[in-house]
This record gives sequence, structure tokens and C-alpha cells, in this order.
Amino acid sequence: MRENTTSSRRYLTFFFYAHANAVYNTAASNAGSFMSDPKLEQNIKQLNEQLTELVSFCEKLKVENKSLREQQETLVEERAKLIEKNEMARTKVESMITRLKSMEAGQ
Repeated sequence: MRENTTSSRRYLTFFFYAHANAVYNTAASNAGSFMSDPKLEQNIKQLNEQLTELVSFCEKLKVENKSLREQQETLVEERAKLIEKNEMARTKVESMITRLKSMEAGQ
């Protein structure tokens, strides 16, 4: 799980820097007309929108991850209780069988 998270972080970091680098290179080549270039402005706008979507997606994943961890904790606790109940039932059944065998032997 942690490996997947690390992979995602690397991809997102690469994604951000690749786009930022493209914007920087475009700006550097048009140093005299930085804000007058409509294509550059469009690229910056797209990058900003993509980053906003990315941040929103990451927040959504954080909330979902927290919810899944809580569900997992609840299920683990429930499983432990069921295992304990099962063990108690098994002990009672074994005790009943032993008593029945002793009653049968006594007859």
C-alpha cells in the first residue's frame, strides 16, 4: 500500500514539474512578451485548473482513505468478537458432548 502511495506521489510530482517546466520554457522563450502571449496564458490557466483538480482529488482520496481505515478497524474488532463467540460455543458444545458420553457410560 505504501509503495502505491509513493508511486502516486512520484507521478504527481513529475506531472507538476513537467507542466511547470513547459510553462517556464515558454515564458523564457517569450521573455519580452510574457503576459501578452495568449497561448502562454492558456497554458497557465490549464495548469492551474489541473492543479486545482489534483488537489481536489487528493482531498477526496484522503477522506475516502480515512473512511476505509475506520471501516477496517470496525471489521477487525467485529471479527475478533465473532472469533471469541465461536470459541465459547465450541467449548460449550465440547462440554455437552463430554457430559453426554459420561452419562452414556454410566448407564
